[in-house]
Amino acid sequence: MPNWHLFNNGTMLVVSFLLIFKLFFMASKFTIGDLVQLKSDGPRMTISNVFTNSYVHTVWFSGHEVKSGEFHSDVLKKVDE
Repeated sequence: MPNWHLFNNGTMLVVSFLLIFKLFFMASKFTIGDLVQLKSDGPRMTISNVFTNSYVHTVWFSGHEVKSGEFHSDVLKKVDE
């Protein structure tokens, strides 16, 4: 059992707030490996990294060339495989 008496009420409150904030407000709608596309159309892309600021890194092919880019998650939609 943790030694809760080592924390004062203020510390517990801050830690609780940060955990709740991360779980509810910074959760991404995408995970690594998801197939996505810009809502305005474009190539199918694969999510290769998810950042905590709602941005994701994607990779895709243009012919035989590998391209990559970072997009805000609000401009992307999941697509079927």
